[in-house]
Amino acid sequence: MRVGFAPAAATLPLGMTFGALAVTGGWGPWAPIVASMLAFSGSAQFAAATVLTGGGGGALAVTAAALMNARFVPMGLAIGPYLSDGRVRKAVESLALVDASWVGAHLGGGRFDRYRLFGATAVQYPAWLGGTVRGVVFAPSPAVIETYGLHVIFPAFFLILL
Repeated sequence: MRVGFAPAAATLPLGMTFGALAVTGGWGPWAPIVASMLAFSGSAQFAAATVLTGGGGGALAVTAAALMNARFVPMGLAIGPYLSDGRVRKAVESLALVDASWVGAHLGGGRFDRYRLFGATAVQYPAWLGGTVRGVVFAPSPAVIETYGLHVIFPAFFLILL
């Protein structure tokens, strides 16, 4: 779990940002929270929110999110041999696969520790979900977002990723 504390510290404010900007972008209070509960993928959720708040449709938002999550294919292939046997158990364990947990689980030489993966994710998930809830509850008004230029956070997030 120690491996997950530093990423969780960054995950909390990102979740708050996602929650606040999604709710002020017209998602309502429950959609961002449910999205964070089920998807737990900041980059995919930011991509979908960027498309939807920019006037794009649902199909484009899902496509953008899927493209962002395509990185999990090679990550999953790398860590797959270190997860439990059996398709169902492997599928359930792979739900813990997030960027920082995958990096933290890497032991070097292409080897992974699945318990590090689980522990790191166990700390990050509540930070992301709790951040989203805080962002939804304490979201600033659209006027504040426009006044302080907070509407550029989604594009800035992707610029930072580049």
